[in-house]
Amino acid sequence: RGCAFVPRVVVVPEGGTVDFLNNDRLLHNIHATPKLNVTFNRTQPKDRTIPITFQKAEIVRIDCDLHSWMRAWVVVAEHPFYRVTQADGAFAFDNLPPGKYRLQIWHERTGNVAKEISVPSQGSAPLTVELKLQ
Repeated sequence: RGCAFVPRVVVVPEGGTVDFLNNDRLLHNIHATPKLNVTFNRTQPKDRTIPITFQKAEIVRIDCDLHSWMRAWVVVAEHPFYRVTQADGAFAFDNLPPGKYRLQIWHERTGNVAKEISVPSQGSAPLTVELKLQ
């Protein structure tokens, strides 16, 4: 929409499908060369939806070769414990079993950051993560 992928980042489970829809009057394409999933490069005229299924966990960059500024990301998760942050960076997990967890945080400009957290049996486990540009 408006020569931008909306949303820019989407998370799907392994085996999940993303429907790419072109709402613009212009021709676009969706192009990705993942390492673990199937490579694709499909032209996309106006009002055309192209479903793509992602079988294996990885972070996949999606580009439009016709408009170099158009980029999106599909994060394929190997488990059901994932979130996309709100605009202010906040996120929460509800009903997470108590225990120790290793959180993997990803941002397209900073890469991966790992954090350890302990979730108590009662209450919450606040966590602050700082991402720094390299």
